[in-house]
Amino acid sequence: MERRRSITAVVAVSALVATLAGAPVATAEEFDHLVQAGALHPSQPDRPYEYTRFYPPVLDVHRGQTVQWMVVGDGVVSGFHTITFADAGRPAFIRADDLPGTYATPEEWSIGSACGRNGLPACVFDEDTSFLSSGIPPFGNSPFQVTIDVPQGMYSYFCTVHPAMSGALRVVPDSQPLPSSEEIEAEVTAAIQADTEAADALWDLRQDPVSTIEDGQRVWRVLVGDATPDDHVSLNAYLPATLDIEAGDKVRFQILEPVVNEVHTVTFPSAVTGGFSPVPHGLGGFGFYASCDPDDTSTGAKGIPGTWGIAGPDCPANLEIAIAPWMTAATPAPGGLVLTPATVHDSGILIPPGAPANFRELPGSGRVLPASFEGTFPLPGDFPFECNVHVDPMAGVIRVA
Repeated sequence: MERRRSITAVVAVSALVATLAGAPVATAEEFDHLVQAGALHPSQPDRPYEYTRFYPPVLDVHRGQTVQWMVVGDGVVSGFHTITFADAGRPAFIRADDLPGTYATPEEWSIGSACGRNGLPACVFDEDTSFLSSGIPPFGNSPFQVTIDVPQGMYSYFCTVHPAMSGALRVVPDSQPLPSSEEIEAEVTAAIQADTEAADALWDLRQDPVSTIEDGQRVWRVLVGDATPDDHVSLNAYLPATLDIEAGDKVRFQILEPVVNEVHTVTFPSAVTGGFSPVPHGLGGFGFYASCDPDDTSTGAKGIPGTWGIAGPDCPANLEIAIAPWMTAATPAPGGLVLTPATVHDSGILIPPGAPANFRELPGSGRVLPASFEGTFPLPGDFPFECNVHVDPMAGVIRVA
């Protein structure tokens, strides 16, 4: 039986939890400035681009004004961002959880602060603030509002999901005029257009197959995503998505060195993405879970075994995104030979080699997540595969003649 999948499953579970818990619907409050977190392709909104940039990246404000951030996208094609102010900097990508080999996101940036969203009063960013976060949609959701009450100066914030995504507020004297909304809108429109043109050019460039001969065997390259040189747009797609090869050829699935922001998997066959049956490592049917965690979010304590997947009012407190062991560990076919379209051949999480160390290392394991995965296809056939992290937009097929 095919099961619901990956991030889509997390979104559904968390939305159900919010509904059952009676979470209020976000309501619009007064605000002075609007910042856009991410974007969509202006003419092809379904194109699998993740715009990893704040628009505008630097915003001038006066002390006492309120800024609203809107996360653009549906969390599937685009829009999986946080707005986070933190003295301690970016947290690690994941941390070890209670169950052996299991990892989870730090709760406080999964859930976010208890202000600024879901109909709550705006957060206040003042000189005593050490942490503020919108949380990950739909745990924290959007819009996110913060009233700025700090002296003149530059104050940076970031997206905890994407290491290269940062923005800043510049608090200027009250006597200094601020750009008009029309001027800011024109700046944002031009920036999105420039980022889109760069992404489209890269998209076209990466459609052509690339191969080499290694030890007498032809080896084809499939890029596992890519990104514009400035990291403003990630291409969440296999490039090329359809590859024609000969029986006996090898395919190397690879994230390039300069890429920073996105994690992916390469999972054969596509029908098992998000849940194997039976599960290779014996824990759950989804790669990502909504996990109950009763401790205060500031403690960083670990989740409770046995509460995975709860979606109801019995969840004692906080939710976190937990990652099953089979999701982080590869499940390669014997000898790396993908013999039939039903052969399970899974990379586990692949992470860009250019990402910070606290994103690439599995805590407590001494293991660094890889950036490439290989498979050899000895027999003719069509071999579909998908990414367990970006299921809906990211899929491919190897066609073997």
